[in-house]
Amino acid sequence: MEKEHFLDLAKNYTSLTVEETLAIDELQQTYPYSQVIHCMATRGAQDHHLEKSAALLGLSAVYATDRSVLK
Repeated sequence: MEKEHFLDLAKNYTSLTVEETLAIDELQQTYPYSQVIHCMATRGAQDHHLEKSAALLGLSAVYATDRSVLK
């Protein structure tokens, strides 16, 4: 994923498509310590009612420095 595309997704995280959510999920494998990526993947999974949204929420909570970010 290119930097500009990722920045656009981060700015418009409330309107992620399923394909974008899956691409962000792949980024989690490459950058496992990124709080932003974890939060975006969780938001996309919850918006699209994906099976692993609960697991992603728990993982995001582990990496979140501030729990209010998840709310």
